[in-house]
Amino acid sequence: MWEKSFSPVSLFLLLTFLLLFLGGWIFLAQSYLSRAYQSMRLRRLSEENEILRTRLSRFQDRVQELDLQMAQITQREKSLRIVADLPDISPQVREVGVGGEGGGPPDPLFFYDEEAAQQTEDISLSLERLLRQTKLEKESLAEIWKSLENKRYLLSHTPSIKPTVGYITRGFGMHIDPFTGQLRPHYGIDFAAKVGTPVWTTADGRVANIGWDRSGFGTYIEVDHRKGFQTYYAHLSKVEVSLGEEVKRGQLIGRVGNTGRSTGPHLHYEVRVNGSPVNPRNYFFPENIVD
Repeated sequence: MWEKSFSPVSLFLLLTFLLLFLGGWIFLAQSYLSRAYQSMRLRRLSEENEILRTRLSRFQDRVQELDLQMAQITQREKSLRIVADLPDISPQVREVGVGGEGGGPPDPLFFYDEEAAQQTEDISLSLERLLRQTKLEKESLAEIWKSLENKRYLLSHTPSIKPTVGYITRGFGMHIDPFTGQLRPHYGIDFAAKVGTPVWTTADGRVANIGWDRSGFGTYIEVDHRKGFQTYYAHLSKVEVSLGEEVKRGQLIGRVGNTGRSTGPHLHYEVRVNGSPVNPRNYFFPENIVD
């Protein structure tokens, strides 16, 4: 039987060829698998990036809606500042600018999509600006509220209605005294009315004094309205409040009478500012203003 023999050199060459062939095949297989994997990964990233771009677009639309709402809030806040008698906030302050470093390179997460990176950066800057604007509006509204509260307090404590129903028989200023016939200053207004006619306080305040002046006011009430205002109600037949009581505008405090130095039933009413008498007619305002 014939047997074929190989020399050592032939065997070495054969093995070398087989190893090269096998190595080449493995390299080609690895290259193919790597390209297939990269292709699959890129497709996945592309699909995910498309979804991300869609979500970013919707998010950007929402940010634009918030921008519009903030503009509407700012416009209303400007109107409220006018009502509160406050100066408008300067345009430079409303820009709510900040300092810091530059933007720098895009986030590595979006290295494959510069558009998504830019869109994300724009949204982030818009949100930061909206947050600063929100803080500014909150501070402005707090200032407006404080101003309106102060105005409301001042308005509620300012005499502004007639103290009773009746005819004005004598006004503020120089008049002939019916008892002496001499010209004398009259520091209030006299309302002629029937005995028992209700007398109302003309602003919020505290009953500072209830007294009896036989030679002058007769039975009288003094109300301290704070903010420098005081009112006096004289010649009363009855007192309906107690000393130190807190009263509200329009509250019943007494009744018209004929006590003290009086020629007939009437209410003598005075308004004083920081202790000085002023014309009460200047403090009879329409109800739709004071309520």
